[in-house]
Amino acid sequence: AVLPLALIAEWLAIGAMHNNPGLAYLGFDELRTLKGVILEHGSEVPLQIMADTMESDGDRHYVPVELRSGAVLHARGRVLLGEEFSNPPATAGAPVTGTYPHDAIYGGGRLFHGPLLQGIVGVDACSPTGISARVRCAPAPSAWVVQPIRSTWLGDPMVMDCAFQLMILWSMENTGAGSLPACVGKYRQYRRSFTGDEIGVNINIIRRSRNSISANIYFSDAAGQLLAAIEDYDCVTDASLNQAFRRNRLQ
Repeated sequence: AVLPLALIAEWLAIGAMHNNPGLAYLGFDELRTLKGVILEHGSEVPLQIMADTMESDGDRHYVPVELRSGAVLHARGRVLLGEEFSNPPATAGAPVTGTYPHDAIYGGGRLFHGPLLQGIVGVDACSPTGISARVRCAPAPSAWVVQPIRSTWLGDPMVMDCAFQLMILWSMENTGAGSLPACVGKYRQYRRSFTGDEIGVNINIIRRSRNSISANIYFSDAAGQLLAAIEDYDCVTDASLNQAFRRNRLQ
């Protein structure tokens, strides 16, 4: 079991905001997983969120951030802060057609996520070009964290993690192998928070090779308005992950 990248992204954003109050969280660039935070039953992992000096480019401000445990660097990226949110693009990506042939989303050896992260409501379409679905928003941080740093999320780790889960379903269906996130090239958020009973997730595959897949991911509200977008999501695929996913328990 490893700490979800979506939660790492949230914590790094909190680290960037800590010394820069009054700015809005607009996203991040080049978030990379360098060494997963492995969680073993009954153990604790001391983590540090490290934020460097802010670098400004006009009205946009980047904060280099890292997640460490002692000398071990787990993840790094650059969080984008600004005075106000940008208007979203008019498009939420190319429509995906085709059907997803499996009734069950969780269980059956495809997704290993426990009840707290089972946020996919339904898969609406799936084909070699992508996958689209409806997902739930995260509950308040206090539902997941014993002593949350903030009372509300800056982004939405459930929605983001569900997008990565959908990439697992897509890779299983189209390559026969599971996948795990490696890098998020660019994430942009166009509202302060995600609201509503369901969020639409539309994923367009842009590149694939033997052991990696790249995609663009779009998050929309019930009215079809774009809430956030990811460009150049990269994940690694490996058939050896399939057995690990089927175990679905802490060792």
